[in-house]
Amino acid sequence: MSSKILIIGGGPAGLTAAIEGSKKGLNVTLCEKNEIGKNINCAEGYFDLLNINGPPSSGVQYKVKQLIIKSAKKYYINTENFNIWMIDRKTWQKDLLNKAVQQGVKIKEHHKISIKKFKELQNYYDYILDGSGVPSVTSLYYGFKNNYLPDALITVQYKIKGDFSNFKNTLKVYLLKDFPGYAWIFPKSKLIANIGMGIFNKNNKKIINGSQLYVHLNEFLNEHIIKGKIINKSAGICPSIILKPLRYKNIFLIGDAAGLTSPLHGGGLDLALISSKTAIKCIVQNKPQKYRELLNNTISSKIKLEKYLKNLWLSSNKNNFEQLLTLISNMTNKRKLLRFLINHESITELLLENYFSLKL
Repeated sequence: MSSKILIIGGGPAGLTAAIEGSKKGLNVTLCEKNEIGKNINCAEGYFDLLNINGPPSSGVQYKVKQLIIKSAKKYYINTENFNIWMIDRKTWQKDLLNKAVQQGVKIKEHHKISIKKFKELQNYYDYILDGSGVPSVTSLYYGFKNNYLPDALITVQYKIKGDFSNFKNTLKVYLLKDFPGYAWIFPKSKLIANIGMGIFNKNNKKIINGSQLYVHLNEFLNEHIIKGKIINKSAGICPSIILKPLRYKNIFLIGDAAGLTSPLHGGGLDLALISSKTAIKCIVQNKPQKYRELLNNTISSKIKLEKYLKNLWLSSNKNNFEQLLTLISNMTNKRKLLRFLINHESITELLLENYFSLKL
């Protein structure tokens, strides 16, 4: 149990892996190219729909009680029985950092892993867990950085200071008419909100660049009369396909670096934590070859269902998706919702039951 572990990236995936590994007696070093908790490009909605991780240990702004989805109509979905929180991710990651330090993890901030030194590190450490995001350090070394692009969600976001007091624990999502994507308004408090836009890369190449997407985001702000001061702007890519393979010799890909974000909405905090814990489990049990299998056992039902829902949403016939939103917003019996999904796609009831532990 004295294996030397290097973790690349001080985000949720890397910090969770560091804490879990140190608890199991591993000798853990974590390297972050910036300062942990800074340069966060995230809408900060924390979804735990598999009921595995529970609420974040700190940084919770509020429990999300309602989701409003604007498509052909406006749908109001009660989410009090869903595990969804709005968080301050900086506070949460700083708390994870403190826990990692207390566990004896060696933390190296402002320590960028160079491609030239990567081979040397791979030989020195027993295992490397790469949670460096997109593109990952491993992808730059092995030459597969373009594998993150197919069907990825290209995103831009503003953090705006204004009056958001009327939201009251509510997130808003607007399904775009002219592009395969959506916009969001995620209030962090009465005075601050993350407002952004994401477009799916349907043609397996960047169909729109960040500058163009900011133009559309500005149009969205004007259309919905959203006023306030922009205090931060960010952009990023949310990969929508889990990479193959997930290991390169003694390297595990975790979190976004593994392509582990929701195919439906691009969120990936829950999958980051699950992949980190699964990778550490494989190392401790000396079964690295089991990583993908164990990960699939946990998340495959979620991924398959979310892919189906996205395809239903982006299909040429929008009526089926509108029917589904109506069912969910009316809190219709869960069995009726399952029958609807099964009738429109060859997904087994068992698959859906495993995922829909939600009290619809």
